[in-house]
Amino acid sequence: MDLYIESICVHPMTATNKMICILASVLGAMFSVAAFLFFDWYTIFLVGIIVFLVSRIICSQNYEYEYILDASSLCIFKIVNKSSRKKLLEIPVEKMISLSPYHQAPNDGYILHANGTDENAMVLSVSDTKRTKLIFCPNEKMTDALSKILKRY
Repeated sequence: MDLYIESICVHPMTATNKMICILASVLGAMFSVAAFLFFDWYTIFLVGIIVFLVSRIICSQNYEYEYILDASSLCIFKIVNKSSRKKLLEIPVEKMISLSPYHQAPNDGYILHANGTDENAMVLSVSDTKRTKLIFCPNEKMTDALSKILKRY
């Protein structure tokens, strides 16, 4: 059976993320002004480094998760600022135990969060040595496919 489903979950900008962006901008501006006032010959180099670091901090606050389900595994990627992609997790289909709605944080095992919001979040239990539970937000198509896969095993 050929199976391939993609789903993207955008992480919303929280108040903490906004404060980090504002603080990084203000500190970057303060260091740039201080560099112009107190240093002479390498001011441009120092300001360039400060501007680069501030822009990296601000851009790293914009991320989303991509879930890819195929016939053999579920892969989860974290995409930062639509330019950097990192594979967080790959779960083989054979190790998936159950899929249930997320109501509260489970107390036991190793918990992984890969969701933007807690709306429509699901908990996927995995059979491994750590008793992993993955909390994520799949779309309806992926939820249906996971339910069918779990019925087979």
